[in-house]
Order: sequence, then structure tokens, then C-alpha cells
Amino acid sequence: MVKSTFHNLSPAKRQRIIDAAIDEFGARSYGTATVDRIVAAAGISKGSLYQYFGGKAALYRWLLLEYMTERKMAAIESHTAPQGPLGVWETLEQAFLAGVRFTASEPKLARLGARFLRDLELEPELAQIAQVHRKNSHQWLLDLLQRGQAHGELRAGLDLDTVAILLAQALGEGMLEVLAGRCGVGLSELLDDPSVTNALGQQEVLELARKVTAIFRFGTAPREDAP
Repeated sequence: MVKSTFHNLSPAKRQRIIDAAIDEFGARSYGTATVDRIVAAAGISKGSLYQYFGGKAALYRWLLLEYMTERKMAAIESHTAPQGPLGVWETLEQAFLAGVRFTASEPKLARLGARFLRDLELEPELAQIAQVHRKNSHQWLLDLLQRGQAHGELRAGLDLDTVAILLAQALGEGMLEVLAGRCGVGLSELLDDPSVTNALGQQEVLELARKVTAIFRFGTAPREDAP
């Protein structure tokens, strides 16, 4: 994906390229976004970009799967550093809250992520990126659930793979629908402008996440009569 030549650039130049790419891909569909506009905004030659990424597809993939993921995880970690270790459900609740905060702190990246979701059905070549993202997210959830099960937070014998899949849907697409409703907009409007979630207070967002995790938490808690 990204080549070593990109990492050898000065931080300022790297960021100019990143910012130009985020602006271009966030404002236009993947199919209509162009390398020409990116390099013009970044102040580099087209040949240079190909030396760093190899092309539009590689740059887009790196932004979605690596750069954005790193920024999101940094945001989550900065808001979830606990006095002591968090349990499974508290981790999920705080991670969801941090994700919503991410929209406010990184509006351009949030817009890029929303554009990606809108383009998925229209751009077949984006399916592979979505597949990798789902695989990575699933593994993170599965690892978290396995640790929780080892510590007695989930009963033995649960199909954790299935629980992880359902949790991802509930706290992903499902919560987007809920957030849109709470903000008084449609899902399409939310994806057009993710910043509308800024109108919700942190406690309200946290309570929404807790309602979802409670369904799983109390349906998977250890119990005497578990099969």
C-alpha cells in the first residue's frame, strides 16, 4: 500500500498530501475523485504521488484502513485511559462514545468515512476495503469478548464469533439509525453531514450505547442454569 518513500518525507509534506487526499475523497465519490486534484492541492507532481502510493486506489485504501484507523484508535485510547482495567461492556461503551467524539474532533475524516459508506453500493471496487475493515473490527471485538469470557464476564459456551458479529451490527449500522433519529435527521442526512451528532450531549450518547450493550450484557451474563 504505502511505500517507504512516503514515510521518508518531512511530516509537513506528508500531512499536506494526507489533507489533500482527505478533502478530495471526502468531497467526491471514489469514482469521480482524481489524483490530479490531490497533487495540485498538495503541491506535488503526479509522478511523486505514484512513488509514494502507486496510485489512487492504494492511497484511498491506506487512508481508510490505516490512517483513519490509527486516528480513531488514538482518539479511543485518549478518552478511555482508566484508573483501572475496564470490563468488556465499559470498553465498548467508551469506545462508542469516543467514536462519536471523533466526529467532532476530526470532521474531515468523519466526512470521508461517511462518504465511503455512501459509495459502497455504487463502487464495487470498494467492497474489498469494506471486507478488510470488517475483518479487523471483528477480530478486535472477538479478542475483547474472549478476554471478558476468561475473566467471567460472559458465560462459558457462548458462540463468541456470532456475538461479535451481532455487536458490530448493533453498535455500527444500527446505532447510525438511532443517532440519526435522535438528531432529527434521516440516515442519508447523517452520512452527508456527520457533524450533526455534535448536538447530542456526551451523557446522552453514552446512555444510547449502554442500552445496546445491556441487551448483550444481561443476555450473556454468567448464570447458574446456563446450558
